[in-house]
Amino acid sequence: MKTFIFFCLLFSSLASAEQIMNIHLKNGQISKFNINDIKKITYVSKKEIHNVALASKGAIATDNGSYTYGGDNQSSSRVIDGNEKTFWCGIEGNTPQTLNIIFRKKYNISRIRIAEAGGFIKNAKLYYFDGNEYVYFHTINKNKLNYKKSFPSVVTGRIKLVINNFSAPNSWSNKTVCVRSFEVFGN
Repeated sequence: MKTFIFFCLLFSSLASAEQIMNIHLKNGQISKFNINDIKKITYVSKKEIHNVALASKGAIATDNGSYTYGGDNQSSSRVIDGNEKTFWCGIEGNTPQTLNIIFRKKYNISRIRIAEAGGFIKNAKLYYFDGNEYVYFHTINKNKLNYKKSFPSVVTGRIKLVINNFSAPNSWSNKTVCVRSFEVFGN
């Protein structure tokens, strides 16, 4: 494998008239690779990740209940609106509280960032949809505002955050968590 990587790096930097190269593999077989294909593979592997959980990119957010204060419904759509001044608040006593993000298409996701407002998540679980069911892949345990985490990538069109325990200020009439943004990074 190291030899193959070396040859790929060497070939991608050569300006040779010969476009097809022979590489000896470990098992003694000879394979032909087109130098232009190797460059394409390198380009795809360096694809940038970005926040795919935005309404402007076709994402949809749902929840199992949101709080209304003074006629203002603090709905889950606010976690994907790109505006950190707005936020979603769950409903007091509604535990677990659940946020679902449905992407416009399937993405290879590898990082999340959660920005909170006052009340914060203490314990939650993340799930991704594998096409048939939601599969658990990460636990959040913390005692402060906000969270970011990278993890082994998964390919999915949906992600679910199940909040099992949270902390809210004593002065709040609605004892719940409030999330400003739930960003999911992928490509």
